[in-house]
Amino acid sequence: MTVATQDAMLFSGTVRHNLTFGEKAATEAELAAGAHLADADEFIEPLPKRYDAPVEQGGKNFSGGQRQRLNIARAAVPDPDILVFDDATSAVDQTTNARIQQRLVEHRRGRTTLIISQRVANLLQCDQILVMQEGRLAARGTHQELLASSPFYAQLVETQLGGGRFDASDESRA
Repeated sequence: MTVATQDAMLFSGTVRHNLTFGEKAATEAELAAGAHLADADEFIEPLPKRYDAPVEQGGKNFSGGQRQRLNIARAAVPDPDILVFDDATSAVDQTTNARIQQRLVEHRRGRTTLIISQRVANLLQCDQILVMQEGRLAARGTHQELLASSPFYAQLVETQLGGGRFDASDESRA
C-alpha cells in the first residue's frame, strides 16, 4: 500500500532517491512510468541530471504542484496493490490534474484505489463515490447515481463543473 498526500514531503537527495523511497530496486522504466502517471516527466526530463537532479530539504527547489507530482510518482513506482490519494493534486492546475486523472484510470485497473478529493473532477471515473457531509456519510453511488439521488453532490458538480448533469464520459471537461 502506498499513499500520496496533499502535503508532499520530499527528502533532500535526488529525484531518484525520492521516487525510490518505497522501492529501492526500481528500474529506470519503473521510474519513468511513475513520473509519467504523475505528469512529472515534463519537468524531470529537462533537468540536467534528470532523475539524479538534486532535491533540497523539503523539496523547496520545486513548486508545490511539482512536489505533489513527485509524491504521486513515488506512490506509483512500487506498483502497489492499494493506492491512496489524499487530495494529492490540490496544488496542480486543472489541465495537469486532468492528465493525471486520465492516466490514473488505466493505472488503477487491478488494484484498489482510494481517492480523497474536494475536486469532483477527480471522482468522475470512480466505481463508488462516498459523499461526506459534516463528518457523516451522506450518499454513496456512481457519479450518475449521485447526480440523481444527492442534491448536495449535484450542487457540487454544478458549482465546480457547471451544467449540473456533467457526464463522466465527457473527458474534455474533466
